[in-house]
Amino acid sequence: ASRVVQEVLRRAGRIDALVNNAGYAKLGAMEDLPRADLRHQFEVNVFGALQLCREVIPVMRAQHSGRIVNVSSLAGKVSLPLMGAYCASKFALEAFSDALRAEVKPAGIRVALVEPGPVATNFNHLARNESHLILQAPSVFHAVYERIRLQGVDRWAASPDRVARVILRAIRAAHPRSRYRVRLRESLAAAVVAVVPRGAMDWLTIRFMGGRTPEARQTAGSSVGPR
Repeated sequence: ASRVVQEVLRRAGRIDALVNNAGYAKLGAMEDLPRADLRHQFEVNVFGALQLCREVIPVMRAQHSGRIVNVSSLAGKVSLPLMGAYCASKFALEAFSDALRAEVKPAGIRVALVEPGPVATNFNHLARNESHLILQAPSVFHAVYERIRLQGVDRWAASPDRVARVILRAIRAAHPRSRYRVRLRESLAAAVVAVVPRGAMDWLTIRFMGGRTPEARQTAGSSVGPR
């Protein structure tokens, strides 16, 4: 990261904006994911972004100006089953961005978050394909992993161009908002999450996994028989 910053300074003489867009999703139940996978999820999605911020902030302080845009996700607002590692990393990104925004604003540096929902890139494809590693190990969530791998969420995805336009708006705005959402549906979803009781959200996410916990389905299946 340091070499990249120095090369940009050599060529341009300044750094006006940093966009932290790198990230990936590690799918799997919290009880299934190895610790190494959890650590790597945070190394890429959290610590990588934080390190780049640390590299450019001294330059921006010297300029008395700069813009940092961290691309988060709607997953930074609500944690979903089987995406706990990814959601936790996005919650962390949101938290450090909020702290950073207040820390650097007096120096003329602005920090904004962009919170898209699903985006039509290779991100979702790679996340689903990676789930075959989880499928190789025994798990009570095996059937749910297979369903996610096969169906995905692409039909609800926003176009990359649309997300890029929002990022550009966050960079160019004279007085940037702390958060930007890409579509109305993300804003509505965030509003719903803010007011719906946690118990109701849990019910909805359990329905997503098939209506009952895997153990409940197995018990129900084993009890079926002639009476």
